[in-house]
Amino acid sequence: AFNLGKMLNKESLLGSLALNADVDLQLDTKTVQGMVVGNLPYFELKGYRYSDGQVDVELAENSIDGHVRVDDPNCSLQVDGYALRAAQESIIDANIAATGVNLAALNLYQKNADKNLTFEANVSFTGDKPDNANGALLVKDFAFVNAEGEGLRLESLQIDAKNDSVPQRITLASDFFNGTIEGSYDFMHVVPTLQNILAQALPA
Repeated sequence: AFNLGKMLNKESLLGSLALNADVDLQLDTKTVQGMVVGNLPYFELKGYRYSDGQVDVELAENSIDGHVRVDDPNCSLQVDGYALRAAQESIIDANIAATGVNLAALNLYQKNADKNLTFEANVSFTGDKPDNANGALLVKDFAFVNAEGEGLRLESLQIDAKNDSVPQRITLASDFFNGTIEGSYDFMHVVPTLQNILAQALPA
């Protein structure tokens, strides 16, 4: 085990890490290349010690491809994905499945400590910033509920974006609301409008 937070000077975020894995990495001052395959008996993030992690990741000069799984009592999470950093040709493509995630126990969100989060998501985007992003985010079977099943449920929420040409377009579709923003805009200026659309798309 070693203290990753101390090594990276990020002790407020990261803590100790135990790794039992095959590691083949090439390091230089700017990049890390190679592969890591094995188990994470534990790792610490935001003051919480996660247990029973698995990692199978390949790193290239500007990309990462692989699989990460966590089977912790307060967080069952699986991520399969690929990311490429290449300016406007950057890519992120990932599938995420989460079950029984207690955000309060994980020190991520202190409200609603009696509720657990479950969802499936697919993220597929190109671009290196919101103003030129093209792609889609699909969230399915979202639930943030307590043991009695009380809380927020959402069968489907999809956001499609086309921002590399004018008119730009962002489309939202959910169980409760559909909406579109179209025109020529700076993404940061349209965030309040998106927040209003999402507020109407989600049940109270």
